[in-house]
Amino acid sequence: MNRKTSLREFQEQLSRRIAQAGTVAREAVRLCAVAGNERWMIELADAGEVVSVPELTPVPRTKPWFRGIANVRGALFSVVDLAAFLDQAPTTLRQDSRLLLVGQRFGTSAALLMDRVLGLRKLSEFASELGTADPPRAAQGTWAGETYRDADGQRWRQLEVAALLADEEFLRVGA
Repeated sequence: MNRKTSLREFQEQLSRRIAQAGTVAREAVRLCAVAGNERWMIELADAGEVVSVPELTPVPRTKPWFRGIANVRGALFSVVDLAAFLDQAPTTLRQDSRLLLVGQRFGTSAALLMDRVLGLRKLSEFASELGTADPPRAAQGTWAGETYRDADGQRWRQLEVAALLADEEFLRVGA
């Protein structure tokens, strides 16, 4: 009899875990990254892949924020230094620097050079600043989405990848 009870408890626990996993999977999650002195949140569907920075081949006569071309497993990606694109100091390549391959979903081979990628965080961990005094979004373009604050008071921006990839300045890499 004890054995049946144990099996029943096990099945109930398993059912609860499966239900909880389904709830967590549906919760909004963002990939969090740092470029220069700005913190960015990217929707997982737009995030693409995160890779270590391979050797970058410079392209002459391009803007300083266009870092060059990267070969990632035989595919070539145009690399934009997001910090430099934001008129900040260019990203110094370090061990924790990463490329965010954002263009694949949108049919382009674009990659963003980030100082570091911090990992996944639930959107529920952030408080929206919608409606509060905030620097104008126009200063960074329509691709700089909603602003959030985390529990530590750190400011985060939603990176609207599709809008960034369509931004005229982003597409104009020639010097």
